[in-house]
Amino acid sequence: MNILSKFRLMVGMAGLMMLGAGKGEAALGPPIFNPVNGVSFGATQIPLPSLSSMPTTTLTFNLTNSGTMPLTGVAFTASLTGLKIANPNGFSGTCGATPTAIPGDTTFTLAGGTIGGSGFCVLTFNVVGAIAGNQSVSAGPLSSNETGTNSLASGSAAGSIAVVAPPGFIKSFLPTQIPLNGASNLTFTITNPIANTKTIDNILMVDSFVGFLKVGSGVVSTSAGCIGSTITAPPGSGSIIFSDPALPLGATCIFVVQVIGVAPSKYTNNAVITSSNTVPGPPASADITVVGP
Repeated sequence: MNILSKFRLMVGMAGLMMLGAGKGEAALGPPIFNPVNGVSFGATQIPLPSLSSMPTTTLTFNLTNSGTMPLTGVAFTASLTGLKIANPNGFSGTCGATPTAIPGDTTFTLAGGTIGGSGFCVLTFNVVGAIAGNQSVSAGPLSSNETGTNSLASGSAAGSIAVVAPPGFIKSFLPTQIPLNGASNLTFTITNPIANTKTIDNILMVDSFVGFLKVGSGVVSTSAGCIGSTITAPPGSGSIIFSDPALPLGATCIFVVQVIGVAPSKYTNNAVITSSNTVPGPPASADITVVGP
């Protein structure tokens, strides 16, 4: 066959392929992560859990078949950083296979999934925070029996979420022993932990000591970190209330309230601090002894 004959044959084959495509024949394309929401969390932030409280949020993967031929054996692995799969994992999905998502693990694996031609599927499960700060998930590369591994950018995806630790909270009396009707300074230190990347919102602390102590002269001093906070400690009352709408990143508020001993006793004063975007932190406690005549 001469060169001219070969050229005519190639042109003829190309024309047939174009005619076939024009008639709507199926085309093979790799699985991809949806370019808009391939990986998404159910929230922008989540509280760091405690032994008594385990807040969760959803992690969702949206997969798309970029071709018109069905795909089988769809697979990928996702790795969590600073996060863990929740217990129970709350899995739901439409990809035709149940992935490996063991509570407490930091990896999630899909194997044997299916996606119809030009179709999509969704996988969702619950995660919990493990470390305070900006945490992440990375997923991919996607693969299928028909297309192999999709090593393009569309075959991988990532997402991030903030994990927020509760406020640091300590308190102390000075002096720790006073006579009846004597005075002591009660110092509170409230901190937004350095690992956090979010403000701590709507903080509330109520310290009640009715029957043992009362507020003396009131608030003695406050630090610069208390700007924006409200401290309520009326002289003669039996409680101190602290609130802050948004304690800034890395901020520390230190304030001092004078208290008076009103009943002889050795007293352990406990207080709990709460906020709207963290779990309650451990209670702060301090001891004081009021000595009778």
